[in-house]
Amino acid sequence: MTPQGEELDRIGDLGEGEFRILCRKARLHCSKVDPDRTGKDFVVEFQLAKPGGFVSLDRRPPPTQIVVQVKTILAKNCTARLSLSVAERLAKDTRPAAVAILRIDEQDEIVDLHLVHLIDGPLGRILKALRQASKLDTPRLHERTISFKLDPSDRVQRKAPDVYAAFAEFAGGGMLAYAAEKRRQLEELGFEPDRYKMKFSLPHAPDDIAESLG
Repeated sequence: MTPQGEELDRIGDLGEGEFRILCRKARLHCSKVDPDRTGKDFVVEFQLAKPGGFVSLDRRPPPTQIVVQVKTILAKNCTARLSLSVAERLAKDTRPAAVAILRIDEQDEIVDLHLVHLIDGPLGRILKALRQASKLDTPRLHERTISFKLDPSDRVQRKAPDVYAAFAEFAGGGMLAYAAEKRRQLEELGFEPDRYKMKFSLPHAPDDIAESLG
């Protein structure tokens, strides 16, 4: 039976509490987004690089930030669902975005943690779903969902070094390079495999065409 109402809120609170503790143990800043109106539960932030060497402080790179939506599901389940309205906000943020999926058993013990990084394939799936919804007269994104199936490659051991390393990989090249790559993916992903880009040449100069249309 899928948790509903107060029970859903209860296990959600347990999952968020576990996530916050894991971040604290990993010495990562974990700021709660409250009220939750933007599809983001937490912003996880690394420390600024220590000053030193020949780098001026004004040239110090920005700290890595990851926006996270936490989903807590029953241990017997292997799929988490997001509303498309939440997925869109996560996808369109040029910072790294992730869905942290925690599974909980009947004794309220957290079983495991999966971090789904919304880039490449997962980002493309969201963009494709949004394009399909845009064809409807009333998309109602808050009523439509997208699911993420747990994959062994997304599983992260619930130990401080593993949590730190998993988040550090998200933007290993730095926030500025990450934002540029994500903007590129937002333009290119989510289309059908047979999408084509077409180029054509005009037989006349632009002035001749403008004159003929005058």
